[in-house]
Amino acid sequence: MSIRGTQAASTDDYSCRAGEVLAQYRAVVLDSIENGDHIVKYPSAARDVAYGITQEAAAASGDRISVRRGGTSYVEVDEATTLGRVAMIADTVGRVEDTASNNWASGDGVVGSFDEAATASGDKVIVKLNLYEVVTA
Repeated sequence: MSIRGTQAASTDDYSCRAGEVLAQYRAVVLDSIENGDHIVKYPSAARDVAYGITQEAAAASGDRISVRRGGTSYVEVDEATTLGRVAMIADTVGRVEDTASNNWASGDGVVGSFDEAATASGDKVIVKLNLYEVVTA
């Protein structure tokens, strides 16, 4: 595993609570809100709606964790990726992939766009965050 690139990540971080053990630089989803705390966990499917990217690891459920929801962030990828492509949730442990490896249509699971390329699974590269869900009437 390597962290690629030299660009500093910008911050738009939120203090959340981990709903389970979480790794650094992984996509998470909102599980619930309890007493004002946003509880985050790994997605249950690759195309779940992303809440943000973890900025540190959580050793246990209930740990306080920073989740970045805007700006730029490192993400851990599940495969080689291409600069400029849409970055999406790849799996149920919050790794990210580009749109070349799936049939992207709905927008669910989008975390942003790759600001640099990754060469292998486990690389950590910068993504410009753009979290959204496509809503149809």
